[in-house]
Amino acid sequence: MKKLLIIIPAYNEEANIEKVVTSIIKEQDQYDYVVVNDGSEDRTEEICRRNGYELLNLPVNLGLSGAFRTGLKYAYQKGYQYAVQFDADGQHRIEFIPDMLEEIEKGYDIVIGSRFVHGKKGMSLRMVGSRMITAAIKMTTGVIIKDPTSGMRMFSREIIGEFVHNLNYDPEPDTISHLVKKGVRVAEIPVIMDERQMGVSCFNMVGSVKYMIRILTSILLLQKFWIAFSGLLIIMGIFPQLFYFLSGLLEFQESINMIYLVILFILIIKLFVTSVQISGLESKVDSLIQQMVIDRKLDKEKNERKHLANEEGAAVRRAPDEE
Repeated sequence: MKKLLIIIPAYNEEANIEKVVTSIIKEQDQYDYVVVNDGSEDRTEEICRRNGYELLNLPVNLGLSGAFRTGLKYAYQKGYQYAVQFDADGQHRIEFIPDMLEEIEKGYDIVIGSRFVHGKKGMSLRMVGSRMITAAIKMTTGVIIKDPTSGMRMFSREIIGEFVHNLNYDPEPDTISHLVKKGVRVAEIPVIMDERQMGVSCFNMVGSVKYMIRILTSILLLQKFWIAFSGLLIIMGIFPQLFYFLSGLLEFQESINMIYLVILFILIIKLFVTSVQISGLESKVDSLIQQMVIDRKLDKEKNERKHLANEEGAAVRRAPDEE
């Protein structure tokens, strides 16, 4: 079995998927690949089946994260040493994968195909957001990642396992930041990415802004929140006069109002925790769907091997009779 799996999440990519997979088969056939059709509503599945592509077909749309995690689970269960995310829209170039593989084999856990190792970022809204995420990661980890939003990322088997066993991990900059804090080694190599030629991107301006806010909030606040909140409660328990000080600072007429404010804050946090738990249940449902699709694919491969073995056995048995 080959050591690298190229994972191609695809949602409504009928205009691009054939060109992308054909380039992999023709130019880098030393690697395995799998298309993860993320509940596409167009002809993506039809094109993949017609051409006999390796396919994991999700019955519903799980989003980019869910689709890629499906591919990672498949890679983990098949025993691949490395897995790389490769976009189905034609923006990623296949010729840079050998360079990424060479880099990760030096002992890195994650290798990012970066547009900005040598090049400069522009001043578009996305690039401003990218600068902010780079700064946030630098502030919280001390590590500079020049292209944190690059989708061309390669993972070692250890990190593949982290994604498989942790429902809260997504292939996004905030997860990369969290992993860096845990001691994961990340490298960037220079790559060139093309503009989407056909089809429609899932990110519009509003979506891009929401994405940046979510990622920055996760990196700067949520990943450190419980430490900060617990520390605040301990300090206020040891020094109750802080209630009086903060009450005066906030111009409350009575200190009891400050306590009400803290109680309200705790209730808000409880609501937040509940929403996280609900999100966790949704992740478990997604995980079940992913595993169902992978099991179906693995069963199909097993049956094909069994059928081939039976045919070979029959051919061997026929040979003496023919003589």
